[in-house]
Amino acid sequence: MGINFSGYFFTDPVPISIWQAPESSGLYVISVSDLSSQPLPYRPLYFGETENFATRGIGRSHEKYCCWIREASMEANLYISLFFMPSSRAARRRAIEQQLIQAYRPSCN
Repeated sequence: MGINFSGYFFTDPVPISIWQAPESSGLYVISVSDLSSQPLPYRPLYFGETENFATRGIGRSHEKYCCWIREASMEANLYISLFFMPSSRAARRRAIEQQLIQAYRPSCN
């Protein structure tokens, strides 16, 4: 099913603690469970882009991890969803990332 952010269909949210990073480029969103969010109960905290999810360091080593924890209270409440953009250019990924940041105003961007 996935999760739709401004017409971009991301993968279903997965707990960040069990997530396995694939070898691909694209966008990612870090979310927190929030029952008031619609249509799915996940509120975006951070949108990011990467040339390779596997080498990006998304998790405890990420520069915004402390903000994510502050918002979510604990890692168990953090989820990640991906929008795959294989062979994409950084400029295109950054443009979509900025569009999503402007639309959702996530607290950790």
